[in-house]
Amino acid sequence: MASVPLTTQVAVLREQTNTLHGDLSEMKDDIKQIKALLSEKFVTKEEFHTYKKTQNIQKLFIGVTSTVITAIITTEIIKLIN
Repeated sequence: MASVPLTTQVAVLREQTNTLHGDLSEMKDDIKQIKALLSEKFVTKEEFHTYKKTQNIQKLFIGVTSTVITAIITTEIIKLIN
């Protein structure tokens, strides 16, 4: 078996390195595109916490409003009974 000259081996390794570098660049671009697509579909942590706070405030407001309406109706019913 004949030995391959060193310059040929170096040339092959350089070509493989260039190919791998190109593939890596393509993968990085693909990952950036995937991140961009996912960021459009999902909310950030800060947006979620803001939404959660808003929901809690709305629940509290509905609870207070329901309590006030129930108290007014109960008072009116008691007045009608007496």
